[in-house]
Amino acid sequence: QVVLPFAVAAWSIGDEVVFSPTSYFDSTGKTWSRRTGKGASDEVRKIQNITIMYLSADRLQTTITLSAPLNHTHLCEVLQGQLFCGAVGVMTRSVRFVSADSENPASPSYGFGASMHVIDMPAVSPPRYGSLNLNNVELKNFGKANSQHYAIAMRYENFNHPASTIVNCAFNAGYNFAFRAANSYNLTFSSNVALGNWGGGVY
Repeated sequence: QVVLPFAVAAWSIGDEVVFSPTSYFDSTGKTWSRRTGKGASDEVRKIQNITIMYLSADRLQTTITLSAPLNHTHLCEVLQGQLFCGAVGVMTRSVRFVSADSENPASPSYGFGASMHVIDMPAVSPPRYGSLNLNNVELKNFGKANSQHYAIAMRYENFNHPASTIVNCAFNAGYNFAFRAANSYNLTFSSNVALGNWGGGVY
């Protein structure tokens, strides 16, 4: 079981959740979050049960029962005046886009998934300005290895474009960075999960 200091009413039994790595070494070399078994530092489990408890009028906590024990302790502690906590995110989404051929090593598409480019074109007539709005979407196997193609790349030329919102999304097993924003303006990027992307999370 894992206890979270907030309510997760939107999560459901059967959802997949990911626990981020929680390693830290202080100035004396003391490890903060111990490894208690074998396995990757990113851990994915399914939720078997959810219990929300009201501690007071303004304090809630959620206990989730997982499908299997975790391999790491995933502590939440204050060390040297800083708060270090392992993050927990839900991977299950209402809409899933999957680049299936890119998973097959025998396919010429191996390591090359889909990508989204959001750009401005102020020089054309009439000018065109890009925007993107995603909510509760999973992008699996997006991006292209060894290239400038990320799962989502946003490059704005000026401030005339509409607002863009990317919230509650999952970037799963991509072949580059999950998200890149250059010269971004009027952009909301929050409550997202990036797991197992070759390049990393946000650039």
